[in-house]
Amino acid sequence: TKVAVDVNDRMAHLYSKQCNSDFIVGDVCQLSTMVKIWDAAKGAGTLTARFSCQPFSKLGDERSKDDSRASSLPKTLKTAFLLHAQLVVLEYVSPAAKDSFVNGELEHFVKCTGFHCRQVELKLDHIWPCRRQRSWWVLSSPDLGPIDLKQWPMFHEVQEVQQVIPRVRL
Repeated sequence: TKVAVDVNDRMAHLYSKQCNSDFIVGDVCQLSTMVKIWDAAKGAGTLTARFSCQPFSKLGDERSKDDSRASSLPKTLKTAFLLHAQLVVLEYVSPAAKDSFVNGELEHFVKCTGFHCRQVELKLDHIWPCRRQRSWWVLSSPDLGPIDLKQWPMFHEVQEVQQVIPRVRL
């Protein structure tokens, strides 16, 4: 990771505990933030993002495009375009994969850029003891070509968190 961006300045401290890269507090679609990303990224060609889940999540309001937070997806795609990203990796709650707004935004990006779009739903309970599923998209430039995604294999050996994390260190 070259640079991380979040509108919540409290995330900077948490992020610094996990990664030693630059952190920018700002809206990913504001020109001033994009300039900071451009300067810090030093030509990185990959953009990864998770966009707001509340407009599409069962635990959110499920208002799709009618929720202002849904604008985080088109903002992220605009930023990827303006920063000349060659690869865009998006992660989101599973219901987003069936949402007409999400699919329309991705189709528009692909049509305008010639990028390839691949999507897969990864069931986290196949590899980790949990009940979560996530949709992932990989948008790749025409120069890179399509990147196929596959389901995760089922790991039957890991049934409990303590098998992976035997104790919590404080």
